Amino acid sequence: MNDLLSRVKILAPLQLRGFRTLWAGMTISLIGDGVTLVAIAWQVYELSNVPTALGITMMAMSIPQILLLLFGGFVSDRFERRRVMLFADLVRGAADVTGADLETNPDIEIHRTLTRVGSDHVAALFGWVDASTADGPIQLAMLQQFLRTASDGWELALASVRNLFAEADLHADEVGGDFAGEAARLGTAVAEVHQTLRETMPTGVLDAAATAEAMRVRLDAALVVVPDLAEHARRLRATYDALAALPDSPIQQIHGDLHLGQTLRTVKGWKLVDFEGEPARPLAERMSPDSPWRDVAGMLRSFDYAPRVTERTFADADPDEEAQRHFRADEWAARNQAAFLDAYAGRELSADEETLLAAYLADKVVYEAVYETRNRSSWVSIPLEALSRWGVA
Repeated sequence: MNDLLSRVKILAPLQLRGFRTLWAGMTISLIGDGVTLVAIAWQVYELSNVPTALGITMMAMSIPQILLLLFGGFVSDRFERRRVMLFADLVRGAADVTGADLETNPDIEIHRTLTRVGSDHVAALFGWVDASTADGPIQLAMLQQFLRTASDGWELALASVRNLFAEADLHADEVGGDFAGEAARLGTAVAEVHQTLRETMPTGVLDAAATAEAMRVRLDAALVVVPDLAEHARRLRATYDALAALPDSPIQQIHGDLHLGQTLRTVKGWKLVDFEGEPARPLAERMSPDSPWRDVAGMLRSFDYAPRVTERTFADADPDEEAQRHFRADEWAARNQAAFLDAYAGRELSADEETLLAAYLADKVVYEAVYETRNRSSWVSIPLEALSRWGVA
C-alpha cells in the first residue's frame, strides 16, 4: 500500500500517519458542514416560507467568517496550528449543538409556529440571534417581515373616538370614523390565530379551582396597593368562586398580553405583534397553555380604555359637554366590544364561557388598578369605574 502511495505523487502525503488523521478529520468536518447547510436551508424554509430569508441567513453566516479571517491568521501564527484547528472545530460543534437546544422565548416560538403554517395575521419570522450565558441560553434579536403599510391599532381606535366626540349630534354607528367593522375583523383575526395555535402547539385542561385561587391571591395583594378596590372585593370574589365551580375547559398557547397596542392594521388585514406575554410573569408560565378568554378579556378592556383615555385630553370644564363625552365613551366602548366579541365567538356564548370571560375580565381590571396606581395614578379611575359599571361593586 505504501509502495502505491509513493508512486502516485499526489497520494504520497497519505504515507504520513499525521496527514492521514488530518485528512480524515477534515473530510468528516466538511461532510458535517454540508449537512449543516442543507439542514439550515430546510429549517429556514420551514420557518419562514420566504425565499429571501435563506439569502439573509447565508449572509449573516458569512459576515463573521469575513470579519474573523484576519484574526484567525493572527492566532495561527502564534499558536500550534493543530490545536487551533481542534479548538475551532470544537467551538463550532458546540455552537451547533447549543443552537439546536436553545429554549426560545414565546415571541420567537409563536411567531415561528404561525409563520411555518402561513398565518396571515403575523409578520413572518425570518430568523433570530441566540447567545449562551452563564444563566442559560437567551435570544438577543429577531428578524421579521417589514409591514410597510401598517398602522397602530391603538392610534386608529383613538382617532375613531376623536371623530365621535367631534360630532355632537351623531351616534357611534353614524360617524364616518366608526370602528365597529375593524373591531369585528380584529375579532376574526384573533379567533383564527387562536385556532392555529390550538392545532399546532400544546393544549391542556384548565384547573378552574387553581386558577380562581390565583386570582384571589392577586386580589388580596392588590387590595394593599389599591384600597379603593375594597368596595368591589366581595363581588370580585364571587366572580372567582363561580369560575372555581366550572367543569373542565380547554387551554392552549395564547398571546398573553393582548390589547389594541399589540395590533397593526395593514392593507392585508390585522396583524398581531409581541407574543412575549405579560412581562411580569415567569418565562415558563408564559410558555404554558392558558385560557383563550384571557386574550379576549384583554382586548375587551382595551376597547374600554380607548374612549376613557381620549376623554382625558379635553380640558374644558363644561359639565354638559363632559357628560355628553362620557355618554359617547360608553357607547363607543360597548359597540366595539360587542363587535369584537361577536366576530371572535361567531355565536352566543355558553353560560360557562360567560363565567370564564367575567372572571378574566375581573382579574384584568384588578391588574390594571395596581398598574395605574403604581405608574399613572391619574388613570386609576378607569378600571375602578369599569368595576362600578359592571355592577361588581
